[in-house]
Amino acid sequence: MITQDTLVGFMQQEVSQDCTRLQALSREMLETDTGSFKKACKDAATEHPEYKTRISEARQIYGAVRFAGMSITAGWQESVTLARNALKSHNITWEGTTPKTAEEKEADRFKRDRRSAANEVNKGFNWGQANAAEAFAEAVEAEYAKMQAEREAEAHEKRMADVHKTVKAIMAMGSDYALAIYDGLGAVLFNAPATGTGGV
Repeated sequence: MITQDTLVGFMQQEVSQDCTRLQALSREMLETDTGSFKKACKDAATEHPEYKTRISEARQIYGAVRFAGMSITAGWQESVTLARNALKSHNITWEGTTPKTAEEKEADRFKRDRRSAANEVNKGFNWGQANAAEAFAEAVEAEYAKMQAEREAEAHEKRMADVHKTVKAIMAMGSDYALAIYDGLGAVLFNAPATGTGGV
């Protein structure tokens, strides 16, 4: 059975195109239930964050080997690609479940956000007041709206940071039109008013 130590020991050795070690690991994957493998990955990633990418790739291989019947016939990188393709063709996640649709993900996020809003409001809510249930519901709605506004503001800030980063990269290449791009990108892509300054 695969444990945290198994994964870390495998990652600590150079990942090569030779499939011998990976074949041995895949045999252990077949003997490891999903819950145990998930815990091993989580513990390994927590203790060794430098291996997070490799551990994520290991999950793909695990799912393909265990649930899609994939055999290891290549080295690490090619096996990761084959594993992702196998999972996609079988329409399953690395845990063997059917991937959630965009609508299901959005519904889950809505439930989580509403629950978070309710928990936040409940911290200091006066349940002894008149019409407490109605007041609580209104407060939750207000908190939820606030959370959504903050999330959108953060998303907008990230988008604009990406714009700045792109423009700075263009300027570093000595492009004469970098300032014009900076001034226009916000207006064109994000409906932000052009600054007219072209500054970064």
